[in-house]
Amino acid sequence: MEAQPGSVATPLSAAPAPGRVAGFWVRVLSDFIDGLVLWSFGALLAIPLRGVFERLGERGVFIGLAVSLAYSGVLQSRIGRGQTLGKRLLGLRVTKLDGSFLSLDRSLVRYMLVSFAIYQTAVAYALVTVLPFLRLDWIVAPSSGLALAVGLGCFFVIPFHPLKRGLHDLLAGSIVTRGGPLDPAFVASRDDARRDRRIVIGGLVVALLASVGGLAVSAHFRDTVRAPATFAAASDLEMHNVSLTNTRFASFGGKQNRVLMIAGFLPRPSGGAAPDWNEAAKRLTAAAHADFKDAPIDRVGVALRSGYNIGIAKSYDNDVRWLDWRTGQVTSIMGSKELQF
Repeated sequence: MEAQPGSVATPLSAAPAPGRVAGFWVRVLSDFIDGLVLWSFGALLAIPLRGVFERLGERGVFIGLAVSLAYSGVLQSRIGRGQTLGKRLLGLRVTKLDGSFLSLDRSLVRYMLVSFAIYQTAVAYALVTVLPFLRLDWIVAPSSGLALAVGLGCFFVIPFHPLKRGLHDLLAGSIVTRGGPLDPAFVASRDDARRDRRIVIGGLVVALLASVGGLAVSAHFRDTVRAPATFAAASDLEMHNVSLTNTRFASFGGKQNRVLMIAGFLPRPSGGAAPDWNEAAKRLTAAAHADFKDAPIDRVGVALRSGYNIGIAKSYDNDVRWLDWRTGQVTSIMGSKELQF
């Protein structure tokens, strides 16, 4: 039937054009925008709560983890219609393959996989602080192996996958689209369950091998078991996340030295004053002498940090002092301040 004069002809079918798979770099840009949003929130939160965060030290990472989990996990579920602020700005959306939105629990699991690759070191430190019977190397080695597998799977699989799905997408049954739902025929032609299972199994193998390798290296280099006096001194200083590493060979001025490195988080004194770095280094070195008095050590490195880390934002003062093993005299000092997310 012809259109009447003065009327506007409209198509009989006004179905929206199908969307397309979101590419790797636009997803990176989206994540960068979300990172800035979270960092801004963390930095603003630290203005009135800095004293609280400094008392928490590196245990505060769970605050940022909870905030980022709520932000990304909730907004990328059906509650937020699959869009964080970064994804909304760029027209991206997280959905299932059929175009429906993720449930909240599935979205939370998806984000927890991604966040582990980012937060694993801080979470490992926090766990050791909360559960002091655990040794740091027992936690760091396997968690680093798992983080390596998750990082490779979540970020570096995406550019090569036909549907641009990372390990977190495969495990959560999700896909990131741009513009609208995908054509079911397009998805079916590129979806391969056997290939995706091989990717997941490959990730598990990488995690296992990296964890075993990390534990082997840790057992060779760490001297944490035989240092009761050093850890007692660290406890007296109220330090967190203390580790001792015997690097055995390091070069200073072209000369080979055997070095014992002591590292950890040193809280600020009440009132927010700067820690007494020099006193802490000397007390730790004196305690190390009691633990390793017969060891062939030339130098002691004491690497201390102070400030706060809430995961989405952190502020550290760092101090590294090298001391002569025999005299206990400080031979060099390096310090820095960093504020980053």
